[in-house]
Amino acid sequence: MKKRMTTILPALALIMATSLPLLHNNQEKDLARVERVQGKYVFVMSQPTMDYDVVDDLSTGGTSALLGKQSIDDQIANMVKRGLKRVEKGDIKDFDAIVTPDGQRGTLIKFK
Repeated sequence: MKKRMTTILPALALIMATSLPLLHNNQEKDLARVERVQGKYVFVMSQPTMDYDVVDDLSTGGTSALLGKQSIDDQIANMVKRGLKRVEKGDIKDFDAIVTPDGQRGTLIKFK
């Protein structure tokens, strides 16, 4: 019996030691495939896990009023287009992605 316990206890300890990090990692990992619009990453109702700097904030307020009700795809495409125009004019530096909670407001970001 004592021989069995000396075999079973280390085996159980080894199993627990290898399974706990796996359980912990599954809870910590946030993975997704991020869509791109005009070459820029778009985070809708989500946040990138990489560190970033804020380049500029945009909204679709006036554009939506002029064009009427738009889909979120159109709103995001318009925000990215406006951001790219501002980069082209030299008003802001280049950005890698846009983060938006609702498609109406967006933050242009540059990854570190």
